[in-house]
Amino acid sequence: MDGTLKLLDIVRIAGEIKLETGMTIGGIETFGIGGIDKQVVKEPLKENCPYIPGSTLKGKMRSLVELADGKVKLSDGKPHSCTNPACGVCAVFGCARAEDNKDAHRGPTRLIVHDAPLDVEAPEAKQFFQSTGRWVDLKTENTINRVTGTAEHPRTFERVPAGMSFKFAMSYRVFEMPDKDGNPDKGAFDLKNLGFIKLGLQLVANDYIGSSGSRGYGRISLHKVTVRATMGMVKLPETSWSFTPVETAPTP
Repeated sequence: MDGTLKLLDIVRIAGEIKLETGMTIGGIETFGIGGIDKQVVKEPLKENCPYIPGSTLKGKMRSLVELADGKVKLSDGKPHSCTNPACGVCAVFGCARAEDNKDAHRGPTRLIVHDAPLDVEAPEAKQFFQSTGRWVDLKTENTINRVTGTAEHPRTFERVPAGMSFKFAMSYRVFEMPDKDGNPDKGAFDLKNLGFIKLGLQLVANDYIGSSGSRGYGRISLHKVTVRATMGMVKLPETSWSFTPVETAPTP
């Protein structure tokens, strides 16, 4: 396929991530006696506030969307990457192999996910900081000896406590590309694939973010999510997204 690529609009997706359980996203690991074994990632120039890296949120969304779309090979579990020009996952999230994207003639990765800073003005964050002098809590875990039933090998982790909120934002680029007949598609391909972002966010809300999700960490809810065409050149089917909390999701 040949032709031109024209940027029509940049869609801004923004909202609030609220922690329903404590979250840990890996920072520095230390092994000093009596100290903290693992710290969360923080912004050193912003009062050491924890944040959610854009790479973490985007990677979690992508992996869950790939699983939901049947694009994960059981033999290797690697990120999906292909040369199919109609593949929405590769167009939205990018190709794992640069040569695949070049061969598919899809253009650049559409989705940009920014780092999500902690909302330090939220009442929960203010109250916690005023009472503790920090933005994180500490949690000690251990293993249980199967014979004696005693706790062994205690380790202390930092966690961002439940109730804290983060402000997230994403930019989604909408291009005009040639369709299968060589005519300008007026952004139809990218507007259709916008649904992968909504799906990815819903899946994260129903799963977890960060590490130790199987032990209860990282459950989130999404609030006040807005969708806006910043250049006003495309018409969006929705200007806001709502998400069903995991505890009220219907049982299959």
